[in-house]
Amino acid sequence: MQEIHHRVKNNLQLVSSLLSLQSRSVEDEAATRALVEGQSRVQSMALIHKNLYNDNAASGLEVKDYVVQLTQQLLQTYGINPENVDLELDVDPICLDVSTLVPLAVIINELITNALKYAFEQHEGGVIHLSLKPTADQHLMLRVKDNGKGFDQLEASDGFGTKLIKALALKLDATVNYFNDNGAVVEICVKNYKLSQ
Repeated sequence: MQEIHHRVKNNLQLVSSLLSLQSRSVEDEAATRALVEGQSRVQSMALIHKNLYNDNAASGLEVKDYVVQLTQQLLQTYGINPENVDLELDVDPICLDVSTLVPLAVIINELITNALKYAFEQHEGGVIHLSLKPTADQHLMLRVKDNGKGFDQLEASDGFGTKLIKALALKLDATVNYFNDNGAVVEICVKNYKLSQ
């Protein structure tokens, strides 16, 4: 299993490098942005397999450590000074199986990316709060909130990121709720998740 994780990590890093190279040769701003976002999604998955390999773990990871690494990686990807955005993480010590962690990681990647890109005006700082906790009814609640300008309209857009979140939420048998509360809030209640053995 360790060899498999190592190979998957290397292959995903290769895909990430190819997307990076491609983005440098594209002049269209929207296409460049799409390639950078694609690269970020691939990196979020590569980070899982890197940690599985490094921790000598077969099928699961401690989520809190992973989320810390992922959010720091996103700040670097988008060239954001950590002093300008306060990332508050409240993640319970849960060890999730890869089958749950991969789709959940891509969802977290999308939500944090959207907050970094759209919540705050240029040169304005802010706070992004992410919590991930089991609920009393044996579900898993992911909540991402910022203190930015909020959603322009509560109906989610039909952009690629939103479609991706919907598709991955369906895989996890999760409900997605968007609303404003002194900033944008997204709550995802995961009903179908698997803990690591």
